[in-house]
Amino acid sequence: MIGEGAAVGVGVNESVREGSDRLAAAGVVSAAADAAALWAAASGTKKPSCLTRDEVVSPEVAARYEAMLARRATREPLQLICGAAPFHDLELAVAPGVFIPRPETEGLAEHALRLIAGTPAPRVVELFAGVGPVAVLLAKRRPDAVVTAVERDPVAAALIRRNAATYGVAVNVVVGNVRDGAGGPFDLVVANPPYIPSSVWPDLPPEVRDWEPRAALDGGDDGLAWYRVLAALIATFITATGVFVFEVGETQAAAVTAMFANTAVLSVYPDLTGRDRYLIGRKS
Repeated sequence: MIGEGAAVGVGVNESVREGSDRLAAAGVVSAAADAAALWAAASGTKKPSCLTRDEVVSPEVAARYEAMLARRATREPLQLICGAAPFHDLELAVAPGVFIPRPETEGLAEHALRLIAGTPAPRVVELFAGVGPVAVLLAKRRPDAVVTAVERDPVAAALIRRNAATYGVAVNVVVGNVRDGAGGPFDLVVANPPYIPSSVWPDLPPEVRDWEPRAALDGGDDGLAWYRVLAALIATFITATGVFVFEVGETQAAAVTAMFANTAVLSVYPDLTGRDRYLIGRKS
């Protein structure tokens, strides 16, 4: 065990290598990166710097690292173990049972920032907000914006408030259903709806299937149920000159675009892997 090895002079690099091997054996795909991240969290250092150090591990740090490795080996999400999810330059509080922000959604936030760049004091809403990654980032980068986050899970809504308070920004948190509209119309509507088909749920990685809320991920039989709701409502959510940007599954852009054919003009943008991931639309 890592903790036992520390007493006989195990160094940082060796501890991280052993941790990586252990996580890989448990089926963790990102074993090396996760082992380094857990070491950084256990030792209170920055992840890149921990890999350039090789001093002997203290028993206290070794014990913390061992406990974190044991949790990750059960496939508990890394973000829950570390207590936060990185999102651009933010560290967002998360908790068991809430949707954990994904790297793909950073691209959604970048498009959102670009779309309101020329709008003074824009009114913005993030639907299906989870812990509020886009809402908090927009409020931080655009202090003049009036930002609302809509989330039906009260635990996640409380985390939006906590994350906003951490960064000293104002986010109006609405605990409710996306159908309520949250007091629009808005200059910008941002949404990352549930889009995983129900049939796929049993095959998802344990980190998702066993730890995150199904309601935040399951988009119905074809994964598109909530996009149909948005297609019916979007005209009432945005102003005459307003715009919306949605994240979609990597094979869903064409189907979702077709849903908005009578109400909006859409453009499709890829994520960093080249997959069609973001839809930007204006009233037709």
